Amino acid sequence: SRLMASVARAMMIQRPFSRFVRNPTRGISRMRAIVVDSIMRRPKPDALKIANYDTPEVRPNDVLIKVSTAGVNRPDIYQRLGLYPPPPGHSKIMGLEVSGTVVEKGSNVPESTVVGRQVLALTNGGGYAEYCAVPYTQCLPVPRNMDMITAGCVAETFFTVWHNLFQQTNIFGDKLSKGDRVLIHRGSSGIGMTAIQIARAMGVTVYTTAGINALGAAE
Repeated sequence: SRLMASVARAMMIQRPFSRFVRNPTRGISRMRAIVVDSIMRRPKPDALKIANYDTPEVRPNDVLIKVSTAGVNRPDIYQRLGLYPPPPGHSKIMGLEVSGTVVEKGSNVPESTVVGRQVLALTNGGGYAEYCAVPYTQCLPVPRNMDMITAGCVAETFFTVWHNLFQQTNIFGDKLSKGDRVLIHRGSSGIGMTAIQIARAMGVTVYTTAGINALGAAE
């Protein structure tokens, strides 16, 4: 899409071979970020511009990520159109998921989260930038067999599905588990396709309202 092309032009895509970077950049006070030209009404994708911002503050539970890739999600499109203001306390910069390298961490971040580790993360906004501060609990190490471009498109849908289907209890007080059956509406959407894949991997029989028998749904 034109939006994705605009983001790709503005951000340098990196595909490192190692899951660690030995000498990450630290102490950067300014960074580039992608912003919307607020002068325009209902701006088009080519209204995305590069601007200089302060590098985000790293709070005690945060890690600072040097961004390699950032995913594009529907809230980003709505935010560009002026239809989705960021929640209170969240970054005004778009971008809800990233992959990149940890270059700094807060005082409460455990030793297992090391500087130099390559991670994928669900952000509180701010992903369309060179650096993004994220709570360490919203990060996962990038698997060895996954490139950084793919990793930048994982967190938003997979974290959402895992939390809502397998961590939350249903109206009967149970959690979805192997042998259960689940109905997933809009199975061809990003969330729908992710839910089908995870549910099948967990041994759950999937039914969907999608127009095609996508990704192995039973019906």
